[in-house]
Amino acid sequence: MSEISASLGGFALGVSLGWCSSVTEGMRIRFIATITELGLIASILNVGACVGVVFAVWAFKFHHWIVTLIKITFYVIGWSVIGLANENVSMIIMGRFVCGVSGGMSCLLVPLFIGEIADKKMRNRLLILFQLLINCGVMYAFLLAHVLDGREKIWRYSSSCGLLSCLLLLLLRFIPASPFYHLRATEEGETTAKNSLRWYRGEENKIDDEMEELRQLAILKRTTKITSRLMMHRKVLRAFLMCFGVMVIQQFSGYGIFTTYALTIFETQGSGCLKASQLTLVVGIVQILASLLAYTLIDVVGRRILLTISSAFMGLFLALLGWFFNKRNEDPEYDDWYWWMPPAWFSLFFGALNLGVAPISWALLADSFPQRIKLAGAAFAALSNWILSLVAMIVFGAVRTSDSIDNAVWLFAIFCWLGAIFCAILVKDNGGKSYMEIEKSFRINETPRRNEEVAVG
Repeated sequence: MSEISASLGGFALGVSLGWCSSVTEGMRIRFIATITELGLIASILNVGACVGVVFAVWAFKFHHWIVTLIKITFYVIGWSVIGLANENVSMIIMGRFVCGVSGGMSCLLVPLFIGEIADKKMRNRLLILFQLLINCGVMYAFLLAHVLDGREKIWRYSSSCGLLSCLLLLLLRFIPASPFYHLRATEEGETTAKNSLRWYRGEENKIDDEMEELRQLAILKRTTKITSRLMMHRKVLRAFLMCFGVMVIQQFSGYGIFTTYALTIFETQGSGCLKASQLTLVVGIVQILASLLAYTLIDVVGRRILLTISSAFMGLFLALLGWFFNKRNEDPEYDDWYWWMPPAWFSLFFGALNLGVAPISWALLADSFPQRIKLAGAAFAALSNWILSLVAMIVFGAVRTSDSIDNAVWLFAIFCWLGAIFCAILVKDNGGKSYMEIEKSFRINETPRRNEEVAVG
């Protein structure tokens, strides 16, 4: 339950992502905003998220409840501005930016926090919860849009989205800070750290060995600097490349674009016998089910295999979608014969994405780097994700035609297949390892600045 509460920042981020689909489609149909303004409404959240990631690096030193209050404040301001704006484009853009700042903070801090409170045997699964909550937030936004008609009554739809996002984050008040927070914040924090660890593990569990590992890691964190030798270490560079590569796969699969413009894409490219808003609900359910399946399989097959399978199938379903679009362009009657293809391939694509690439891309932030540079490495990966999402939107706009997205779909399919090869070769699976074991695996010998012994191999 604690890990679910800690992941609620993902729900709020998912609501912000899903909100855009119906609102931008409604504004497009009623000519309320220009193409440029609609693009800004869609992409400004990503710009705000970039700022949020940078801000989160500074906020990481504070207690998680202080950080939560900051995030809630940003969300309250952002959703209030959007709700009051109704159809005022400038106010919507400002509100989306502020919400993006809070979302960017969550995508960095939540995986790090879960990694610090989770038992090593459960960490792999519990890190999946962040993407699961993102999918629940997207589903909530899609469902509200379907029920409230988000295209017409923007103020009521926005208020409903924002209210639940902010209220759920208050649940974080009822869980303590991570044990490692107390140890890294002060040299005298061992007692409070032990109480926190006992709260997360239960009094019946033996925590002495884990406390000793955390103490050594905390000393290592406090007594060593980030040096050029450390950053240029071969295994550290591989960790940076691995995280960046997986983020490239996620964003250049078209995930962010298909989510942001879901209603528009489904209405213009085909939703079969379903209405476009109904297909968004199908996709939302598929994403949640796929995330639950990933939660079940992650410890069975491991990250590398799951990422490889996920990327390969994403490419397959995108290729089938691109093939259908090409055939339909040659003969419009294909749309009558094979009407079921667009909703089927879109749904299966989102299922494959959430089986591996989407949840594991965030999980990698928690345990891919040595302790001394974990925050910097995770921030690099999170920032890369949001920058790449902006680049993907620009590329999508450049390669799509006025009435078809087949070129973009083929391009995304190629990226997915290349991503499958990348994952099979370069992804390192740290699931089930303690942070001390991960530290030792880097084999980095650094001399502490103080006369304290740290056994890191």
